[in-house]
Amino acid sequence: MTKNVTRSRGDIGAKAASNEDTRRLIDASNRLAAEVSRMLAPEPNIADRHYWLETMMNHIPDYIYAKDLEGRFLVANQATVTDNGFETMQEILGKTDFDLHPVEAAAKFAAAERRVIETGEPIFGIEERAVVTKGIERWLMTSKLPLRNKQGTTIGIVGVSRDISDRKRAEQLLVGQASLLEMIAAGAPIEQFFIELILLIEAQLPGIKGSILLLSPDKLHLLTGAAPNLDPVYCAAIHGVAIGPKVGSCGTAAFTGKPVFVADVLTDPLWVDYAPLSRNMATDPAGQRRSAPIRGKCLEPSRSTPIRKDCRARNTTN
Repeated sequence: MTKNVTRSRGDIGAKAASNEDTRRLIDASNRLAAEVSRMLAPEPNIADRHYWLETMMNHIPDYIYAKDLEGRFLVANQATVTDNGFETMQEILGKTDFDLHPVEAAAKFAAAERRVIETGEPIFGIEERAVVTKGIERWLMTSKLPLRNKQGTTIGIVGVSRDISDRKRAEQLLVGQASLLEMIAAGAPIEQFFIELILLIEAQLPGIKGSILLLSPDKLHLLTGAAPNLDPVYCAAIHGVAIGPKVGSCGTAAFTGKPVFVADVLTDPLWVDYAPLSRNMATDPAGQRRSAPIRGKCLEPSRSTPIRKDCRARNTTN
């Protein structure tokens, strides 16, 4: 009998404790709900909604924007603002694509937007070449649709663009590689092959300018093999230069047979004897120089020289 009474008292105590915990949990939940209700009104005002919308847009990496009937920016998220060289949205408001892009590209954007405005029909998934992020070319996949007021009248356009540059570069790389293989099979002149090779590399690395230099038959001098986008004055100045331990990036790489990396041509000891050239290069993005030898037999450049697997050149990219 005593054991049963003790057990009953224990059960009653456990239930009481459990009920007390439950009451505390309910009270805490009620207080949390009350605090949330106090902080967030049941019907958020217009200012709050605008703030939330702007915050969401600015956290999206795609370019989101709206323009009026004249193509002037009405609103733009932070990705659009930053990649066009601005810091705040206020700086881009009122500007058009003609203020931001080359005329030819801006005219294409404007024509597409005019078509959306006039027809009232959206366009989806068009691929556009654009120049954003400090002048670097990019590819964008863009959708645009009419912007309408409450009465249903078109007052502009809304656009969303996604950066597809990596995909386009991958496609270009495959096409370029196939083209180079065709040139090898056809025995194309080595100079033409080198030019196409440098152009392919430059297309994959925006802002890079490349060159290929050949060793002279005596293996003591550098001769220009290909430099499609380097300054002709610079190319002429280094054509025929003697290689050595302190002959810029290319001459040093050819002399040592090792890769050479120069971060600043104005201060690096390898460029001391080429100060005028280094000062000229400091005015463009080619301030850095990387040179690496391509192993193989020396090949004397000639217009009639076909591509051979054993050619030797010096490859320079900045």
